[in-house]
Parts: sequence; C-alpha cells; structure tokens
Amino acid sequence: MKISIIIPTLNEQFYLPKLLAALEKQTFRDFEVTVVDGGSGDKTVFEATRFVGRLNLKIIEDQRGISRQRNLGARESQGEYLLFLDADVVPSPAFLEILLREVERKKIDAGIAFPRPLAANPWTRIMATVGGICLFSLLFPIYKNCIGADFVVRRKAFEKVGGFDESLLFAEDNDLLQRLLKSGFSYKVLYKPKIKMSLRRFERDGYLRYTLRTLFSMILISLFGIRRTQKIVRFEFGHHRPPKG
Repeated sequence: MKISIIIPTLNEQFYLPKLLAALEKQTFRDFEVTVVDGGSGDKTVFEATRFVGRLNLKIIEDQRGISRQRNLGARESQGEYLLFLDADVVPSPAFLEILLREVERKKIDAGIAFPRPLAANPWTRIMATVGGICLFSLLFPIYKNCIGADFVVRRKAFEKVGGFDESLLFAEDNDLLQRLLKSGFSYKVLYKPKIKMSLRRFERDGYLRYTLRTLFSMILISLFGIRRTQKIVRFEFGHHRPPKG
C-alpha cells in the first residue's frame, strides 16, 4: 500500500461525504482510507458506512481526541505514506497522483498541500487565497508552521518521532512538525496538488476575529510554547453548521 489516508471525525455528517466522494474519484488508486470517529452525536458514522465497498475503507469508533484519533488511524493502516485529512477538505481528482509525484520528486519527508478556499463568494475566494499565499509563503517559512488539514508524512519519519502528542489540545500538527525538523527530516509546502478547504471556522467566529486569535496564539506559542498557550487560548472543535450551498 502506497498511501494511507487518515480522517479524524467528530460530528462531520455534512462534510465527510463530500470528501469520501472526492477520494472515490482519484486517478491514483493505491490507497486506503481510515475514518476514526471520536464519538459523534450525528450521522457521521452512518455516512461513512455508505462508502464501504466503494473505497478501501475502514471505520473505527473511538474516544474524542484529534491526536489520539490520528495516531490510531496510523497504527491501523499499512501505507508507506500517511496522509492526514480533515473532513472539510475536497481534493481534486488528480490530487493523490500529483501529491505523490511531488513528494518523491522533491525527496521530502513531510509536507502540506496549499489549500484553496472552498467558498461560493468570488470575493471571499480571492481574499482568502491572497491571505493564504502570504501566510504560507512569507510567515510559515520563518515560523516553520503547518496545518493538519492535509498533512502528508513518510511513515518511517512519523513513527521515529512518536506521532502526534495526545496531551495537546491544539497545535498538535505544529508540534509534530517541530519534532520532525529537529530529527533532521525535510518539509515543504506543495502548491501543485489542488485541494479545497472550507472556511467554516472563519464563517462561524468571524473572519477578523478568527484570524487575530490565530495570529495571537502563534505569537504566544513562539514565546511560551504550546502547553502554556493552550491554557490561555481556547478553540472549539466538533460543532459545525451545515455547509452553505
């Protein structure tokens, strides 16, 4: 198995089917999918079961905890590469094919695909894209940050650093990246694989408010570390409205 896709879920009945449908259309076929549910109170698991037989899919019901769910999915999979996807992303049909080609051509151990905004409003898409390019091209190379929404990593590298830290409430993806870099593994932001990500957290909390809170948390993390920061900043997970449109 070349790629193992791990999707942690919590109340994702509206978003997960779109992701699984997009994976069903992939041009690259040597992959498996593991959905690890953290005790959803909606129809997330039921929606996942509709794709059994259509995808090489395994569904695991476990306790809530995004790092715990991701680690469990990694242990229960077989792929050479681990691809962690959030439920609110939608990859293009050639996403896996291009992602694998880029990773192997550039000989990197870990990376993220630059996410395009999944939004109906053209102005919102433009502003979010410009903001994302600035963030990924200017800030992330200095801050050495990443997002776990579409994070790919070689299994050997992931296992060597011990996977995700299950004691962290957020920024677990950033913590994993820092440990990978300290261990000498390479990392890049990849712009060719096309994947879209919802702006639901911005829409729920307000674009300016969520952006400022995120930047504030990044500053605190750089100054005090993740463990102290998570006592100051709070992010809500697992409560999402149905997507618009």
